[in-house]
Amino acid sequence: MAAYAFFDDYAARYNANADDEKRITVLLEDASAIIDSMLSGGAAPEALLTSTACAMVNRAMAAADMGGISQYSEGAIGMTASVTYANPHGDLYLTQVEKDALGIGGGMVGFCDLTGGAR
Repeated sequence: MAAYAFFDDYAARYNANADDEKRITVLLEDASAIIDSMLSGGAAPEALLTSTACAMVNRAMAAADMGGISQYSEGAIGMTASVTYANPHGDLYLTQVEKDALGIGGGMVGFCDLTGGAR
């Protein structure tokens, strides 16, 4: 399986440092494998696959700096500070919007005849 995005694709969308090229390349391959494993037979547009892989990697890369913070609070005289990271471990994941756009995870309707067909 080939990656859906490459370092140049990522660098065009996000502020990418050439020092991170090797890590970003590996993460793009990992993100592509995750997307590929979740696509069920249907093909998604190439541009959507590329942007989704880049977005997944950007979330993982943001975990290393202040961009990955979902909540921050400070105190005053008591000198209190608190930070909550949205993705503390830098996991690669798809958002619900991305899943919907790719057609991943839709519901399924069916039935199971527990009687074995006997009447």
